[in-house]
Amino acid sequence: MRLSWLWLVIGLAGGCTEASRPEVVIPGDGGTATGGASSKDAASDAPASDGALPGDAATDAPVTPVVPLFLGLGPVPRSSLGPPSLADQLQTDLELISSGVRAVALDVRWDELFDGPSEPNETSFARLGARAELYAKSGVRVLLGAKILDRGLDTRPSGLTSWTSPAALQAAELLVDRLLAESGQHLSYLSFGLEVDRYFAGASSADRSGARALLQHALDHARAHPALPSELQLGVTASLRALTQNPGPELTALLAKSDVVMASYLAFDASFRASPASEPAQSLDALIAVANTATEHRPIVLHEVGYPTDDGASGSESKQKTFYDAFFPALAGRRQRFPFVVAAPLHDGPSPQCAAGLGSGSTAAAAGALCSLGIRQVDGAPRAVQVSVFSALASFSAP
Repeated sequence: MRLSWLWLVIGLAGGCTEASRPEVVIPGDGGTATGGASSKDAASDAPASDGALPGDAATDAPVTPVVPLFLGLGPVPRSSLGPPSLADQLQTDLELISSGVRAVALDVRWDELFDGPSEPNETSFARLGARAELYAKSGVRVLLGAKILDRGLDTRPSGLTSWTSPAALQAAELLVDRLLAESGQHLSYLSFGLEVDRYFAGASSADRSGARALLQHALDHARAHPALPSELQLGVTASLRALTQNPGPELTALLAKSDVVMASYLAFDASFRASPASEPAQSLDALIAVANTATEHRPIVLHEVGYPTDDGASGSESKQKTFYDAFFPALAGRRQRFPFVVAAPLHDGPSPQCAAGLGSGSTAAAAGALCSLGIRQVDGAPRAVQVSVFSALASFSAP
């Protein structure tokens, strides 16, 4: 098997020595991760499940097919000595692969990929493509979050002042063209925004309308693209709270253009106060209700999941563990609707970068909540929940 893609990642990272590089077994090319599960192909010929975690003892429940659920972690590297380096990121990517993740979300802003409307940053595209290939050739399903909207931020490249001018629409088309050319064959899902409802909630009427139009144009261009793999599914990611409580006209229109429902399940309220740790079952059921229509039951992709441990967010390590101890059984009993789940960030994000997507709306409470979601602290120290999360990775390792 050709390994140039792996050496490209290592070369771009720089500074990752043999001593620091975790051992990882790369499967053959047959293990590529293209093609997310859909409502028409989700069932498999695997052994039966009674809704308990996979691997539990069999019961007398009726035999039903087990639906594949690809579970993973967010590749947030440790960063105790400042912003993480490319070598830190590579080491984290390899650690996740060797730990048995089956799903990963790679998030990047539009203005990180383009220096101007028609000026792609070739280094950024090369790094992104190499990481997507590394995961896909290791048998991991990949969601690429190409964030035109990053929570509350508009990430248009410098030089774009309109949402719907010919230059803006052409720039969005070029973004799609390059993403599909560089990474498309390695992706299962492509999202054009993360928690886009946060932007719509604070934007003017003109910006809401313009941003929605540009996102719809990106989705339409991608769907009609000759390079779009047949199994690659498209959408935009919104918060669970907005999806289930007040989606609004912009989000409703974007959901109608999406192949799947893509959700961010961060368990805190609008004031960034931790939700009750016992709520996962109710929250997942609320998402299922959103995804059900009179004509179809769309799959639900959890782009990110997290529970804060920060005191200022009314969180704690014990509450985080209680949340996940409820979340995984609830997920197992509903796995036929959730083909892809990024269960938690590996590490806390470095502050204040982890709350940058909130822009001027960021507060100490928001940063405390968003920067304390990892199953490890920012310096790599494990939290109590780590054992539960890695146990769940093993439990959901098949089918």
